[in-house]
Amino acid sequence: RRPPKKNYGSGSRCLGYVCDATKAEGWEGPATAPLALATMKKHAAKEYRTLEEFWPYYLQEHSHKTTKLLHFVGTGLAGGFLVRLLLTQQPMNLVYGLLAGYGFAWTSHFFVEQNKPATFKYPAFSLLSDLRLFGEILRGKHQVL
Repeated sequence: RRPPKKNYGSGSRCLGYVCDATKAEGWEGPATAPLALATMKKHAAKEYRTLEEFWPYYLQEHSHKTTKLLHFVGTGLAGGFLVRLLLTQQPMNLVYGLLAGYGFAWTSHFFVEQNKPATFKYPAFSLLSDLRLFGEILRGKHQVL
């Protein structure tokens, strides 16, 4: 389910969680939408140097249960194909794993979150965060159903 869009005057609309983030910083009312865009640009322009710095951004970009579920399925399938690659030595398992992992994840970003996958700018942090999310879902830290 997508976050609710909120109207803050002048026909400006923004995603609820973005506007809520700017409200948390003390901004409210019609000026919130432009400030929300500035906040989004600030986060998009930020350079992450460590996985711990990147993790809150990753969670923000994976806020929907459906996104987390699709990432979980894709990561699980990719891991299964990796094990199969090691057992059978058939290179097509690598291709299948990449298609499964990225296919499920990117589908969730483009159609559920409607954002750009972090993989393009932070491939290593994104992969490590996918694995961390997978583990946290297994331990019940994130609700996906």
